[in-house]
Amino acid sequence: MIHRPVVSFEPFRRANAAGERIIYVRFFDEAGAVIATRSTGCTEAKAASFEISRLLAELDFAELAAARTARKAHAAAYDTGLGDLTLAAFFRWYWSEEGLYVKDRRETSRALASDYLRVNHHYLEAYVLPYPAFTTIPLRQASFLLVDGFFRWARKRGRTSEPGTPLSRDMFEAIRNVIRGPLNWAAARGLCKKIDFKGIVLPERVERERGIISDDEIHRLLALPVQQLWREASGENKLRADVKPRPRRAGGEKVEKGSEPVDIRMKAFVLMGPYLGFRRGEERGLRWRSVDLKSGLVKVENNYVRGDGDKRPKADSFGIIPIAPELEVVLWELKEFAKALGLDSPDDYVLFNPRDTAKPASEKTLRRGWDRSLRMIGISEDERKRRNLVPHGTRHRFATKLVEAGIDPRIAQRFTRHKTLAMLARYSDHISTETMAQAMEAIRGRPSSRPHSV
Repeated sequence: MIHRPVVSFEPFRRANAAGERIIYVRFFDEAGAVIATRSTGCTEAKAASFEISRLLAELDFAELAAARTARKAHAAAYDTGLGDLTLAAFFRWYWSEEGLYVKDRRETSRALASDYLRVNHHYLEAYVLPYPAFTTIPLRQASFLLVDGFFRWARKRGRTSEPGTPLSRDMFEAIRNVIRGPLNWAAARGLCKKIDFKGIVLPERVERERGIISDDEIHRLLALPVQQLWREASGENKLRADVKPRPRRAGGEKVEKGSEPVDIRMKAFVLMGPYLGFRRGEERGLRWRSVDLKSGLVKVENNYVRGDGDKRPKADSFGIIPIAPELEVVLWELKEFAKALGLDSPDDYVLFNPRDTAKPASEKTLRRGWDRSLRMIGISEDERKRRNLVPHGTRHRFATKLVEAGIDPRIAQRFTRHKTLAMLARYSDHISTETMAQAMEAIRGRPSSRPHSV
């Protein structure tokens, strides 16, 4: 059912960061005013038409039109006051809960993640607001020269936490985004001149490829012994599934032994990446209702975001992933542990948090589990850092293995759930240890009999 007052729409193309021409659509009311603009996420007209049909059926255009009218009225009321605010005061207002942009996103069911706002507030307070000129010059006088001067000042000042250390390209871009969004918003409302940020010189990007774990290392992770359920010796005598406290050396350092068991939740977490290609938030947001061990399928339905809880998957990347037999064994074992603890209902988190069952295992717990699991298979901290082995790298491995197996990229894209093939290509451009070995055998004239594995 189409929610009036939309009467027409117009598809158009816009290039994304990868250079692909994505199809967007504008929806208009009877007066020809734009009610909403949405991306279809598609490059092909046929696929985009289906997405447009879905948007026509699902979007509440009457609500969007009312919100747009309210925003215009609100902006007009703020017009004089905003233009006279100092840039520092304007930036602070824009990113606050009272800022129109933040409120608009919230009122149109597209609220900004609290973690995203937290990071922006950090860069705002640490790098933007200290610039002296921003505390005296009003928004109306914002100019390219002023912004360019700020970035030169920031480049010379470097990191606030490490004096003398230059800002990385990523940090520079994060700072740029903190002021670019507000200034573009103000320029669109006639509160200041349009500023072309393309003229800002950014530091050179130092690319560091995420490392991927080899097949042999995956097999060693699968073989790790699991901590069995145990009861506390004192207190409430509660049943627990985490690793028992380990003895410490004189300096307080925990004693690690290669034969010691690992937390079953951490073993499952470490293996979900290479076998399911999940993002961190998707692993944390996974509930038992989305796991069908009998059919061997997992549904991607949630993304757990710090500060916000369960949200839709990133870019609405819902999907269904087959469970590899190796991972299925681990998940069955985890299911039995969860059942013993009374945490196996459909609404319980797979990576449960016994201390607060309304939340999944914390990021800190998962990060420690990742580091410890790698140590248990012989990967030292120095090697982990040198190879840049991080949990998200297992998603790269998942994509790489699909492509190496000869699966059609468009089919592989369904499993990785990347919005574009270009993004899939970025994730799958690694050369695995096994493929490197096959290439070496071919170069030596002795083709390897080792099959590709996913």
